[in-house]
Amino acid sequence: MSDDLPTTEKPTPEAPTPEEPLERFIPIGRQGIVADLLAAPHWSAEDKKQFEEFCQIFTALYHYKFQVHLEELKRCYTPFNPDTDIVTQREYSKEEKQQLSGSLVEEMRRLINNANYEELTNEALDDAMNTESFYGVSVAVDLEDFEKLIVYYRGSRTQVKH
Repeated sequence: MSDDLPTTEKPTPEAPTPEEPLERFIPIGRQGIVADLLAAPHWSAEDKKQFEEFCQIFTALYHYKFQVHLEELKRCYTPFNPDTDIVTQREYSKEEKQQLSGSLVEEMRRLINNANYEELTNEALDDAMNTESFYGVSVAVDLEDFEKLIVYYRGSRTQVKH
């Protein structure tokens, strides 16, 4: 290594604190990643074909796994769906509705968590509701009107416009 070349040291990133968890969301789509990988010059035609097939099979498996969760969500939502076009003779008891409601919430939480969304705390939601927007609009919502309110977000950014 030559002593003539200037060097610059990059600062070592600090470990996130518990107040600042690592970001789980990566804002790059699957198709973009696959396309970029396939555009690399080192692939032979056969390797490229095999990798494309692998990606298709992996995607199909992923969709198949989540189909089970989708069907469970539909089952749990059935007694609450105000727009259903399905004729049913079934009447749900109060206990059944409570059980299905709990299962629906838990299944949604699992799905949203797996999609790398983060749950917004009640304190953060209160802060957001009590802060005037950039446009000077205040929002007033009586959160007591909701039996259950769960808000999620994915990714974050701060933007200042002048």
